[in-house]
Amino acid sequence: MLRHDGTMTPLTDLIVANRAFADLAARLDADAPVQNEVWSTAGAMIDHVGNIQAWVTRLVQDGVPTDRELYARPLHLPRAEWFRQTSDALVATLEATDPARACWTLWGAEPVVAFWRRRMTNEVAKHLWDLRTAVEPDPLMPAEVGLNARVGIMEEFVELLVPAARRRGIDPLPRDVLLVAEDLGRTWLFSREWEVTTDPPAELVSTVDADIMRADLGDLVLFVWQRASPWNLPDRFRIDGGDAALRVFSRTPIHL
Repeated sequence: MLRHDGTMTPLTDLIVANRAFADLAARLDADAPVQNEVWSTAGAMIDHVGNIQAWVTRLVQDGVPTDRELYARPLHLPRAEWFRQTSDALVATLEATDPARACWTLWGAEPVVAFWRRRMTNEVAKHLWDLRTAVEPDPLMPAEVGLNARVGIMEEFVELLVPAARRRGIDPLPRDVLLVAEDLGRTWLFSREWEVTTDPPAELVSTVDADIMRADLGDLVLFVWQRASPWNLPDRFRIDGGDAALRVFSRTPIHL
């Protein structure tokens, strides 16, 4: 499906990312280690993403919350086969459901199905990266996720995840942080109190005391996901003005 201006919707990226995830899942040994502290093997990661997709399929169908544990993989079903079934069912459900229809959501988001179209694209993209760490140490942002979806990831982070973390209570930054997507010409300014200004005017940027980090948008996404370290990948990130606030940013639990 395409937007009216011809650009891809997040659902298109979800389909492509799911296909790539399923193809890799079919090739990996279930015990292959991946870089994730919670789901530390390929098998655990496949089960997690399939569980999430099966759960969200029912959420979208019914519009009300349900117990995620009810949608775990039946142990007699092969992982790769089960994952393809659950991901196909999710896509079919989202394609058949009006994005504006009421539906329970997370983080205080508008309670409509459109939330889950973007949320599941972002979830699969993140864990596709995780799964690829079974075969390479520092993968790039999955190419299956296009520019519009990458922008959507940053929008979700600043509009929903950061405010939710502030409501829970997180420590302030020692100074402002400015993230610059050099390939897109977009910027995000985080104040010490985690208030976010998207694309701040130049006159505002010139007055702030900030750690500044520049990278391609895909690498900024990996950074806010806590998947890429600028200090380990200096060829992909450029830091100006110090890094104390960036280090606090990198270890603050925005995602739970």
